[in-house]
Formats: sequence, structure tokens, C-alpha cells
Amino acid sequence: MQSARTLIAFILSVAVLFVYYTWISPPLPPPSPTETANPSQKPTSVPDRPPSSLPVALIPQKVESSVADVFFETDEIKAQFSSSTGALKNWILNQFHQGSDPTTPSIDLLNGDTDSLALHLTLGSPSFDSEVKFVQKNSNQKDLLVFKGVQRNLEVTKKITLGKSNEPFTSEVVVEIVNQGEEEVILNPRLWILRPQKKDEGEKGFFSFLKPPPDQLSPILFLNGKLETGERWEKLPEKVEKRGKIYWTGLTDRYFLLGLVARQEGEDISVYYGKDSADRIYTSLSYGDIVLKGGEKVQKRYSAYLGPKKRDELLKMGAYLERSVDYGWFDFVAIPILWLLIFFHKIVANWGVAIIVLTFFIKLLLHPVNVKAMRSMKEMQKIQPEMKGLREKFAGNKEKLNMEMMALFKRHKVNPMGGCLPMLLQMPIYIALYNVLFNAIELYHAPFIWFYKDLSAPDPYLISPIILGVMMALQQKLTPTASVDPAQQKMMTIMPIMFSAFMLFLPSGLVIYILVNTVMSVVQQYLMHRDLSGIDVLKKIFAKFVTTQ
Repeated sequence: MQSARTLIAFILSVAVLFVYYTWISPPLPPPSPTETANPSQKPTSVPDRPPSSLPVALIPQKVESSVADVFFETDEIKAQFSSSTGALKNWILNQFHQGSDPTTPSIDLLNGDTDSLALHLTLGSPSFDSEVKFVQKNSNQKDLLVFKGVQRNLEVTKKITLGKSNEPFTSEVVVEIVNQGEEEVILNPRLWILRPQKKDEGEKGFFSFLKPPPDQLSPILFLNGKLETGERWEKLPEKVEKRGKIYWTGLTDRYFLLGLVARQEGEDISVYYGKDSADRIYTSLSYGDIVLKGGEKVQKRYSAYLGPKKRDELLKMGAYLERSVDYGWFDFVAIPILWLLIFFHKIVANWGVAIIVLTFFIKLLLHPVNVKAMRSMKEMQKIQPEMKGLREKFAGNKEKLNMEMMALFKRHKVNPMGGCLPMLLQMPIYIALYNVLFNAIELYHAPFIWFYKDLSAPDPYLISPIILGVMMALQQKLTPTASVDPAQQKMMTIMPIMFSAFMLFLPSGLVIYILVNTVMSVVQQYLMHRDLSGIDVLKKIFAKFVTTQ
């Protein structure tokens, strides 16, 4: 019976891991190193002819290169705007590089050497969207860009405030539209973000389920108080429309967000997102149709966030933008864990050491629960011979066997679930910790020691996964079991090997946490096996030290 249960548990574990890595997308990995960050390169133009199956208003007009493009720079960002459309063509994050080496180029979130744009405005009027040319107007504020376009009787002004000192990745966008004619017009002002999807360079085949999801962007929005994500790239439709109380929309990967935030209330705000025939992914935000009579003026306000998914930066934006970092069901546990990680880093000034300190802290916090579980398993091991005798004696009478088993447990004051229940209670903490370490922008290209130059990348020399496998095998040997069935023992020896295989492709920061946690569990079980406490060990060490002096 015990062997059959273990076999079922093993099969279910492998099945869950296969499904998780094959169909369920954790937060996506960081941008591909192939993305350029050179603002001097001229982007190729966005086609002014959309796919035949899409309406003209769905794809923004052609963005032309120009020597008169507008450049803006702060310590954190470099931006390049088209002087003819007011669309953003490059957005370079100066402090985030494509590789762990700080000499590598900085990341351009728009991949500006290709067909990309952001903060592009369309009005839903085919003539305006295809013919208007914007002109940059001088501004008295150094962080304010003003673009004005006139087409027939429509005058449109787009004001973009950039790079505030305390919000470096935020832009405020104000669109003013004036109907200078006498006839009323129906318009649908809409801001766009569009850029090429990243290439999926991952290997295919059965063992691809061991690896994290491909390095690609995904649509995301906050609608009616809930976070929604678009389909994975291979299943993403050409156009998806969402309506309702939308706070923001954007394109996201594992570490960065290109987001548009609604700054005016409305129950019929709409979002388009999808992909086009040129393998570009897009999203857009609109407050809905407006009817503008002759001589009337309307103003629409938006915010944009183009930067790392740092919780403190996202909180400044409001509008629940911090929810773009999805920690899963246990975010109420994950957020305090993230706070602790940042707190420990302020003390030790090394993210790898901060992970180790965090692991020690959580392990000590859960020590009473772990001790209770191990004691329960140890007691179950002691009565194993009696359990075996009862199974042989009442092999043909299951009802009597169950009654005798319950009496045996009661007599020895053993709870058969005592070893499992404490472990289940810890699962929310471990899942939340996994999500924090997998998503934390703080670990992006963060060095640890020696050749560990990037805690967000897999171990380049496979050292930590191999050591982890050895320690898991040792932990398994020290763990009290209620069965010594040879078939079960052979099957359990496979688990450390499989777990190490999964660790080969996960961030080294996450592997370090699991390794340290496993080492502490081995020490804990060793002491328990010899009926020692941590205080006893410290006393012995201290006594030996005093003797040698």
C-alpha cells in the first residue's frame, strides 16, 4: 500500500511539473540579448498598410526616420521621438544592460532598430490618421515635449511630460483636440504601444518541458478589479478587444513593463491587443468614442510606465500597476518576503548573501513545524515492524486491519498525517518564495561571488544543481520512512536526479535558495537522528574551542 501511494505521488509530481512548464506560464524571462540599444540607428518604418483583415485604425501610421527627431536624456533613460508623429521610437534604460557585463549595451524596451513605437496617437479617423503630420513646438519646460498636428478642421496637440526626478520611468500624456469646423465629428482617440515580439530560441522536444517558458512578451491589463493576461504568443489572436473599467494595459515580460494607464474614469474604456502579420505585438488604450461639435474642445489624459517591474516604482503610479508583478495565489505571503529580501540586502549589500540570510530566517521561522513533522515520521518508523505484522495478519480483512491500525496509532500516540500536514502548511510560503525569487527585478544581472555574475541566469557551470542533487540524496537517506520496500527505495533515488535536472534551467538565485534550504534540512535531520539540539552542538563547539586555547 505504501509503495503504491509513493508511486502515485511520484507520477503526479512529474505530471504537475510537466503541465506547469509546458502550458502554464510563470512570469516571463528577461529581454533577449539580441536587442539593440543604439539610438543612433534609424528604425525601419512601420508599414502604413495594415493586414487586409484588420481595420485601418487598428495599426498606427508609418513612423518616418528624420534627422530632426527629438532626443531626451536623464540619468535613467534615453528617449527618441519622431518629429513628424510625436511617437516614441526608442526608450533606453541606462542602468539595465543586455548582459551581466556592465559594458554591454543598455536595454531598449522598444527594440528601436525595428518597427516599434509607443505613445502613438490615432483618432479613428482614416484621413487624419493617414495624412496628419505633427510639428514639434517649443516649450519652456525642459521635460515637456509638445507636438501639434492640423488636418482639415481638426487641431490636435499632444503634450508629453517626461522623466520626473522621483518617477524616472513615467511619462504623462495630455491630448487636446479642437474641432475648428462647423460640423460635428465622431472620434476615438487611442494611444498605442507596438513592437516586434522576441524570438523564441528555445529547443523543442519532450525535454523542453524542463526549461522555463520562452523569452517573449505578453499582453496584460487590469480590468474590473482583476488582472488579466493575454494568450501565449503562438495562440495570440490578431485582435482582442476588452471593454469595461480598465485601469491600465501593457506588454510585459519577466522583468519589464510597457504600460499605458487611464487617468480619467470611465466604464467603457477599451483596449485592443494582439499580433500582426509582421510578428509584432501591440496594445492600445481608448476612453471610447467622443462627439465633438463645431468649435468644441476635448482633453484626454494618460500616463505611461516604461521600465523595470520594481514594486516601489509601480506603487507610485497608483491604478494597481504593482499588480503587473503576478505572484500567484499567495501574493499576500510573497510581498512580505520581497520586503524582507530587500531589507536584508540593505544590510549585507549582496543579493546572493541576502537570499541566504532570507533562507535562514524562513527556515528558523518554520523550525517548530519541521521538528514536529520529523518527530512524527521518526515515531512512524519505530512502529513499522508492528504495522507490517498487522498487514500480514489481517491481509484478507481490510476493515479489521484499519481498526487495528488506528488502535496501534492511538496506543503509541502517533498521527499518520503528522509528517505530511506540517509540510502542507509550509507550501504557501515556499511557493510564494519561489515566485519572488523568479520575478524579482532586483536579481536581474545581480552578481554573487566568483563566476556567479548573474543571479537571474542559470548556473553557467552546473555546480549548484549538482551539489543540490547530492544534498537531496543525503536528505532522503536521513529522512525517516515508514517503509523499506526495495522498489520504493529505487524509485525515490530518481527524485534527486530529476530535481537537479529542473534546476539546470532555473535562475541561480533560486537554486541557491533551494540548496541552502536543503543543506539546513540535512543538518536538522542529522541532529534529530542523534537526538541533539542546535544549542547542544554550539555548547560542544564552544567547549572544544576553550579546551584548545
